[in-house]
Amino acid sequence: MNTVNFKRATLFILLLVISAGSFAQSSNGNWKERRERLQAARVGFITNRLNLTTDQSAAFWPVYNEYYQKRMELRKEMRKLKMNDYDQNASDAQIRKDLDQMLKVHQQETDLEKEYTEKMLKVVTPRQVAALYKAEQEFNGMMMDRLKDRRTGKRQE
Repeated sequence: MNTVNFKRATLFILLLVISAGSFAQSSNGNWKERRERLQAARVGFITNRLNLTTDQSAAFWPVYNEYYQKRMELRKEMRKLKMNDYDQNASDAQIRKDLDQMLKVHQQETDLEKEYTEKMLKVVTPRQVAALYKAEQEFNGMMMDRLKDRRTGKRQE
């Protein structure tokens, strides 16, 4: 990547982080608006990290969005299972049933990732798919750091 492209990419990422920061700090916006802004920041970040062409982007995003939605549904189900607070009266059978369901959901998520990796490989390169998983981790890490900073009062002005 030449210096000009690197500077543009860095500026783009900086703008995304700033907009994500204002997203996190905005307490007056509604959840739908916040979610849309977060999704826009995610799309920009991933597009930049994968260095998608226009044609790749047009083919990639519908597949990725479908994958992402299905993955979020599975993770929501997993959170519900993990939130169960078993009291002294909960039966071992019920706890076992929930543990089995957690394993089933983990397997479904693994199967989903495998299925959609194959779909994504039809429109982007293996290197870009690998970069996708790294970019998702980086983006989520940045958002978690911003949330943590916000909660501890370390807001960036």
